[in-house]
Amino acid sequence: TRPAGTLAFAMDGEEVLLDLAGAIDPVVERARLEAKASTLEGTIKGMNGRLSNASYVEKAPAHLVEETRTQLQQAEADLAATRAAIEALV
Repeated sequence: TRPAGTLAFAMDGEEVLLDLAGAIDPVVERARLEAKASTLEGTIKGMNGRLSNASYVEKAPAHLVEETRTQLQQAEADLAATRAAIEALV
């Protein structure tokens, strides 16, 4: 486990820890991440609505339906990462 306030990343095959303690305002960062999560939730809701509309799925070109599904998966992954980042804030 790494110390609180550090960011770990790989560089030249080795783990590097970057001390970010004091580099960001956790209150401001939490607000930013919560706003991002809210936007992603709206996007996900819209895409789910589109994909649950039989008319859209049947009449839209197949590549557009598949693109919507791909975008939905990415938005869901982004939301999960955003929620994890919110939880990681100390």
